[in-house]
Amino acid sequence: MIRLHPDDRPVVGHLSFGAGPELHRRLGLVGVGLGALVADLQSVGAAEEELRPLRDLADELVPLTRPAASGQQELARLRDRALAVLRAFADPTGGQAPPPPTEPPPRDPSFWKR
Repeated sequence: MIRLHPDDRPVVGHLSFGAGPELHRRLGLVGVGLGALVADLQSVGAAEEELRPLRDLADELVPLTRPAASGQQELARLRDRALAVLRAFADPTGGQAPPPPTEPPPRDPSFWKR
């Protein structure tokens, strides 16, 4: 995972930190990391519906890997979108608790006697 803050906290917790050129740089780094994550997930056969939001966000962040003057409103919009996509990916249950585990089937007592 890309770490973007000197105190080594995860990227999702710090995307809102910074403004202007600093936010531009951080979002560009997120885009690079997302591109690598998507390539890695594709290589292990991840489902397309799981990859699509990540790939779309990575494509949207590609221009930020090059020096350019992006408007503050555009950077804020991209930051909010990145936070939403990454939070959804990190918590596929949508904040709901997973279902309780089911009990395993009963063991066959005659198994060890064979």
